[in-house]
Amino acid sequence: GDIGPVVRATGRAIGEITAAFDLVDAAAGVDRMVRAVRGAATPNRWRSWLARATLDDLADWRRHSVVEILQEGGDPADPVDGWAAQHEVALASARRLLQALDTQGADPTTVVAVALAEVGGVPMGSPPGGAPRLAGLPSVIASPAGDGWTLSGSVSFVPFGMRADVILVPAQVAGG
Repeated sequence: GDIGPVVRATGRAIGEITAAFDLVDAAAGVDRMVRAVRGAATPNRWRSWLARATLDDLADWRRHSVVEILQEGGDPADPVDGWAAQHEVALASARRLLQALDTQGADPTTVVAVALAEVGGVPMGSPPGGAPRLAGLPSVIASPAGDGWTLSGSVSFVPFGMRADVILVPAQVAGG
């Protein structure tokens, strides 16, 4: 699980680590994300793989976040509060995205993957195992163009992109 790697990375007690996980989970809505992905239909191997990969990315993000928090020292609640305040814009955006889970026909795995990218998880379009977690902003920039948008930048890897009908590309708005 999750506890062992965090103990090795931080040297903190299991109780402190568990408390930090609980606080991160509450701040980011992790339980809702996990329930949504686990409850999503997986009619074929591709969808099953996608759900498992999304849950793995979520677990990696949780561990990395807790390590980052606990390496600051002190009471786990204090660093979590500081971490949550530092990441409030991204967390609020992810919470708004998670509201889409209540929409008829929403794909829970896609919604969770985009929310995870929003809070700084695995950047969308990153090769498996090849990108650092919490890498920051997307490498694609969206600029207004007429009544739409123009994208510039690159996405170097799209899993099964050759079989996709639609590809969602996360982008940072130019100048913001």
